[in-house]
Amino acid sequence: MEKTTYTALQEALRDFYVTSQRIMERVCEVKGVSFTRIRLMIFIERRGWTRSADVIDVLSLAPRTVTEAIDALEKEGLACRTPDPEDRRVKRVSLTPKGLDILAEFEPIRNAFAEDLFKVLNKDEESALITLLKRLNGRLGELEADHHRPE
Repeated sequence: MEKTTYTALQEALRDFYVTSQRIMERVCEVKGVSFTRIRLMIFIERRGWTRSADVIDVLSLAPRTVTEAIDALEKEGLACRTPDPEDRRVKRVSLTPKGLDILAEFEPIRNAFAEDLFKVLNKDEESALITLLKRLNGRLGELEADHHRPE
């Protein structure tokens, strides 16, 4: 069966994502840290604070996995949970100064990987890729909104 252009595009994007994540996991292992943990910490840091439900939704992780990951971050002093002032049933998760320091130490590793990966592109290709990915992300946002509308 011949692949459609859309299938080829989906496979190329999936392969890029899966392979880049696998390589980053190996790079992190050498440094003694889990890339999954770093991804979680980056997500929390970008938001300033988050709820477990947000992590589950955005990172597509199982609730138990998220709870265990946040418990581990908290146990190591990298994150803390505080009550949400608007809903006392909810806990906000934020990084501690120690957690922020760990991310700062990891940043050069991420930057070196990105530099090594994207050096195959010239400046025009980089700009074009950014433009295309922004358009695709915008479309994903529209599709997500469409799929959350009640019928």
